[in-house]
Amino acid sequence: MSPFSPGPKSVVISASAASASAKISNGRGVQQVRIHNDVSATIWIAWGGSSVQANMTSCMSMPSGAVEVLTLEPPYNDDLYIAVITASATGNVNITPGAGI
Repeated sequence: MSPFSPGPKSVVISASAASASAKISNGRGVQQVRIHNDVSATIWIAWGGSSVQANMTSCMSMPSGAVEVLTLEPPYNDDLYIAVITASATGNVNITPGAGI
């Protein structure tokens, strides 16, 4: 295993009570994403195509202040979007595509 090596472009998503998403890659085989929840509350995360929406019932939750590296198996070769939502606060979620752990 290699340490996480960031890709060329990080993205910031402004999280709120409405699902918000951002394009993370242009179909370049994203294998991992590093996500930092800089919101003062739990967020919920979803990933997929351009219509992806996050919700608080079936998406992955992430507590305030957490940093996680998620592995996408197999690597995501289409345009990748990540969506976030939070129930009670607003703030930024920082997302960096890359490889390694």
